[in-house]
Amino acid sequence: TWYRDNFKPGHGNIVMPGGFGAFGSETWDISANKLTNPSAENGITGWTVNTGSLISSNSSRCSRITATANTGDNLFKLGTCEAELAETLATQTIDISEHSDDTDSSKTTALFGAFVRTLSGRDRPSVYVEFLAEDGSLIGQSETLTHNRTWRWENLRSEQTIPVNTRSLRFVLRGQRSTRRWSDPYIDAYIDDVYLKVKTPNNNVQVQENAQDSLQWLGKTLVADPRFAKGSVYFWYRTLFKREPLAAPVDVTANDYTTRMAAFNQQDAIFDNLAKHLSQDRGNGSWNVKDLLIDMVSSPLFRAESGNLSDSEKASLHDIGLARLLTPEELNRKLKVLTGYDWRSFRDDRVCSDRMALFYGGFDGGNL
Repeated sequence: TWYRDNFKPGHGNIVMPGGFGAFGSETWDISANKLTNPSAENGITGWTVNTGSLISSNSSRCSRITATANTGDNLFKLGTCEAELAETLATQTIDISEHSDDTDSSKTTALFGAFVRTLSGRDRPSVYVEFLAEDGSLIGQSETLTHNRTWRWENLRSEQTIPVNTRSLRFVLRGQRSTRRWSDPYIDAYIDDVYLKVKTPNNNVQVQENAQDSLQWLGKTLVADPRFAKGSVYFWYRTLFKREPLAAPVDVTANDYTTRMAAFNQQDAIFDNLAKHLSQDRGNGSWNVKDLLIDMVSSPLFRAESGNLSDSEKASLHDIGLARLLTPEELNRKLKVLTGYDWRSFRDDRVCSDRMALFYGGFDGGNL
């Protein structure tokens, strides 16, 4: 959480790694959709038809399709527009051997799903995943996602741990004709927007082996991380200067991008130097906050010289210098200029009689 709180998104909207969920939680990487042509927009490219027939079509080209695609122009119809069929099976096989270590530790899961719909509510579309070993043999099968709703698309999804020794996933589209004696001889099952994703542990997570010494391990690990020193500089910068550190500009098309980036780079170089000195022992021990504050006060961030600057120079130096609160006298003068009224206690005939110490943080035992 130190890095999350002290480093804001910068160039390219980059954030610190780790996910930052609840304390001690594990973070995960989820792949993009592994399936080729998941929405039937490229015919049936990528799919192998094992049984029956699979077509990519829509209601304008096939009279037996009464639904519009869930997204795009086309949907998968399991079966044809003319031929009589009892079942259609179409598959797509995905190699996941790159995740073998996590898979064999039971740390990899498959996220899969689809939108399904039927014409009459009797035929049944379904999807499921088969888990294959390195030699192609079947290890197991996921649950089958199925529904026969007619008036809208049904969003089906599931997550299942991938069995040990799995090296490939076979995604299956299945359409079954109703076996009722009054049903017609066609399969009218529709599927659209299928997906298959692989979820693996995030390698940015460090594992603490001895759970009894977790706080000591956390402290040592944080301090050993080179980002800790810079995080400390960020923290004390806010405390001393009363403002946020500069963030790298993200929009490269902005008119002031070059100047803003120059300002960020200048401040970042100073922060790197301050962080380097903080971790060094200069006679008072390493990680000495007093030394850091002295370095900050003596740095260009704190000091300033007057001069005639161009607009671009002003923009690149807009964050240099120290912000401070107004004194009571300055605040009173500003109040009078803006509103025409002042504090009565600051008038010449009142300064000796009123309790002026209260304006400077004094305490009279009854009022603040």
